Amino acid sequence: MDYCLSYFSAFNLLISSSRPFVSLSASNGMVRTLLVPESTPGAAMERELAVYYGHLPEIQGVRPHRESNSKVDLLIRDVNFASTRANVALHICNSKVLPSMLLPIDTDLKGFVTSPEFTYLQIASKLDFIGTILAGSALCSDYFLNQNGHGGVSQRQNGPLTNRAAIAKFLSMQGRKRGIVPAKRALQHIVEKARSPREASLALLLCLPYNLGGFNLGTVELNKPIELENRYGEKITRIPDLTIQLKDKRQKRAMVLLDYDPATTHSGGQKITRDLDRENELVTGVQCPHFSVSGEMLKSFESVQGLVRQIRESTGITARDTTMSDLEERQRVLWARLFKAR
Repeated sequence: MDYCLSYFSAFNLLISSSRPFVSLSASNGMVRTLLVPESTPGAAMERELAVYYGHLPEIQGVRPHRESNSKVDLLIRDVNFASTRANVALHICNSKVLPSMLLPIDTDLKGFVTSPEFTYLQIASKLDFIGTILAGSALCSDYFLNQNGHGGVSQRQNGPLTNRAAIAKFLSMQGRKRGIVPAKRALQHIVEKARSPREASLALLLCLPYNLGGFNLGTVELNKPIELENRYGEKITRIPDLTIQLKDKRQKRAMVLLDYDPATTHSGGQKITRDLDRENELVTGVQCPHFSVSGEMLKSFESVQGLVRQIRESTGITARDTTMSDLEERQRVLWARLFKAR
């Protein structure tokens, strides 16, 4: 092993590649004999790593203030080599690392990346609480960032890199490592199976509790299959982007479905037509409110407020009481972080 990407460099690689690491089964015997590199790979390779990994895309809101010239985060073992470097930021790993926590980037086993679960723990020690939730949601998503994909994303063919259950299991074995407390606290708010960063951000804005700046609508599931009958009486399965379960203080319950406007989020005329048909089937086949949310709507905080009012009015579920005098300001700050154009 010549180098091991960690922290934000690992995170950005994981969320911007369809296959950020090769299967452990193909090289398991060799991987088990490797350790975290003792020192840096040298100035020449550090410059190469900076070119290759130093400008990977990031998800809006995870790090509100990113430095323009980000260094590549590398994991090393020996504190004596942890000097200031021009192109890399060195992080000392002074605890036991299991083979499953380091994954080979290529079959030649020269470059490694920390596993999704280990990466989540690492960046939880660096991010604020909202950033940790967003990062965890990205690692548990069905998409990866791709500048050539429609809307800047493509879908993972083999499903998410990890999930909340896998992260929870990993964290349960990490004792009191740095970042463990915020990582565990944020885990309960992570959303899984998002097909785009905005899909996850919308779910969080609508459903996070008031103290985190959300609208506290209820519990949310993304891309959950729903069985229904279409207009012809046929049994079909459809997958709305968001399924929200609302509940008031009297335990009254209601369900609402949300989808992005297909004209703004999906590509191709036939795809748009299929999505419009899907929306019509959802409206006619499920006895609950259904809303289509456009990208333009998310550009306005007042439009989001209006959407929340419509959801509550359509379900009859009133907002929970709160004594927060600055609630609207908190919500506006979260909205700006997630959706306001930079």
